[in-house]
Amino acid sequence: MTTERLPWIAQDPAALRLFELAEKVAVAPTTLLITGESGAGKDHFARLVHELGPRRDAPFLKIDCASLPPNLVESELFGHERGAFTGAVERKLGVRTRRQRHDCS
Repeated sequence: MTTERLPWIAQDPAALRLFELAEKVAVAPTTLLITGESGAGKDHFARLVHELGPRRDAPFLKIDCASLPPNLVESELFGHERGAFTGAVERKLGVRTRRQRHDCS
């Protein structure tokens, strides 16, 4: 099986189920969090979901949450308001918010 721009070669039932899952979640208007072992193909699956979705022509944004300190993941992804926690001296837009603003302009 393939998509137009990203090949997904699948013959075994588990890989075919992953492709079917990617087709289902690609149309959902939400953020997707993919977890798993190193080397499991998370990046490839994320790219497949992006390519199958309605925003396939928008930039693909990949965030390695493991590289972020655990207490800052939410703030980096979704932003925060001034005073939300110690050290939040100004409002900060999260990656998702910045991208949405970029897509709208």
